Amino acid sequence: MVLFVFVIMMLNLGPQTAQEEKSRLNFKVWLGPAVLAAILIIELIYALTKEQTNNFEAVIVSAKEVGMSLFGTYLPMVEIASVLLLAGLLGAYHLGRRVSDSQDVRKG
Repeated sequence: MVLFVFVIMMLNLGPQTAQEEKSRLNFKVWLGPAVLAAILIIELIYALTKEQTNNFEAVIVSAKEVGMSLFGTYLPMVEIASVLLLAGLLGAYHLGRRVSDSQDVRKG
């Protein structure tokens, strides 16, 4: 999600995009997300006020245990996440770079 925000921030799409963003400030557009956010807030309040029946003990986890878990059990997921982050970084760089007129491929 953060990568999409960076890509959007790096793109400068001009005045047409500014008009589209202004049209998104309409009340009808925000009604659905507002209802969903209200439901989530109600669920959060319910979860926080509900009587706790489970008592959990606090366990201190060392950095070594976290490293052993990440690079042991969850190594494939960590590698996939690192490749996705690298691809997002390269894509953001490619989309956000400035091309001079002499290097513009589209002009031929």
